[in-house]
Amino acid sequence: MDYLALFMEYLQVELGLSDNTRLSYQRDLKIFCKALSISEDKLAEVQRSQIIGYITKLKLQGRAASTIARKLAAIKAFYRFMITENYLRTDPAEAVEAGTKGVHLPKVLTEAEVKALLEAPDLSSAEGLRDRTMLEMLYATGMRVSELVTVKTASVNLSMRYVIAFGKGSKERIVPLGSVAAEFLQRYISEARSSFLTENET
Repeated sequence: MDYLALFMEYLQVELGLSDNTRLSYQRDLKIFCKALSISEDKLAEVQRSQIIGYITKLKLQGRAASTIARKLAAIKAFYRFMITENYLRTDPAEAVEAGTKGVHLPKVLTEAEVKALLEAPDLSSAEGLRDRTMLEMLYATGMRVSELVTVKTASVNLSMRYVIAFGKGSKERIVPLGSVAAEFLQRYISEARSSFLTENET
């Protein structure tokens, strides 16, 4: 089965991504297949160890962290699609990380201080839940603040755990969400978002 073609159709029909974005994901996944010496119809058989090996090889080649993160985002988005559409039962890319958070908190902060920062907002209030959700998303995804504050609910896919972000030059990209960030985003949408909407917003 041509899973890559199905994924491209999903990005176009279901998500409405631009041609440039879809072609970028397609290109990265084709390069991934070539690196693994597999045909595209074998993507469903890829193991977690192969993905880790691919990312490790990119690091050893001295590829930029942003490039590695982009390639891994394409892989993660593809396999979340495979899970959601029931083509796979387990996600081989779920626990694979690029080795960077994208956004780094100052190195002088200890683990305890980072934890304290994330837990500072009062979750009993709508404002606190909003702030905690933003901190979790910034910390886990590496999104810019300018990207985060312009994310629309239509660009959020909690079942596949990603958001579509628009960066500099209005370039769109799929940003995978970790389980904790996804949980807080779901809670914010269901419990607090309505508190910040105007009469003309939905």
